[in-house]
Amino acid sequence: MKRIHLALVLLIPLLFTACDGDGPADPDLPQGVIYGTVTDAAGRPVEGATVALVFGIDDIGLPGWDASAKRIKTTLEFAVPDTARIRLEILDHARDAVRTLVDGMLNAGRHTVIWDGTDEDGALVPVGVYFAVLSHWPDPEADPEMSERKLFVYDYEPASLVDRPLAVTDAAGRYAIDLDLIPVGERITITDESGQESGVEPISHRVRFLALLQDGDTLRQGRREVTLADTETARRVDLTLP
Repeated sequence: MKRIHLALVLLIPLLFTACDGDGPADPDLPQGVIYGTVTDAAGRPVEGATVALVFGIDDIGLPGWDASAKRIKTTLEFAVPDTARIRLEILDHARDAVRTLVDGMLNAGRHTVIWDGTDEDGALVPVGVYFAVLSHWPDPEADPEMSERKLFVYDYEPASLVDRPLAVTDAAGRYAIDLDLIPVGERITITDESGQESGVEPISHRVRFLALLQDGDTLRQGRREVTLADTETARRVDLTLP
């Protein structure tokens, strides 16, 4: 049986500055989470704040988000040996569907699809790991053959983080994020805009934590950086909104 393979991955840059976590995790908290509280400058808990994470690559040291920058588009290429149904989807790190790029019959030959880093509603997706999953039905009556490639969206717009939060604080200002959603140490193939691979790099263990709250026309932001180990089982990270 002829198989089809998905080529390519993308990247775009952004990075940050340093600070510590908040000591050992609470032993009464379930393991496998990052947790903490978001407070204002007076120490009062903030309800409804988005908590988001921004990841980097150790060897790329560019400044933070540039409002004038345009997100690089991702080129996904694949070859179809025979006319067949093809579905190409983008999934997030939790394997939830973000965008369907192709779903229908394609003729034999090479095909190119562009992903512009947006979801089904046209909103920019947050920084992080995504998967391009290709399903191929050579036999319409059988299960599809599947292949995938990992994508790392490596820039961010604060509003996109608010639209797709990892966590939102409760009335006591508390939040929790599953450690399985944090891809530190995962190795990413880096490509340029032409699709040429330039190496494989791990996602940095330095993670930027952001607390975001829309206040009228103003997006309030609190931030800090923490180093997360591969062996992390639980960690407390508190944030302050100015």
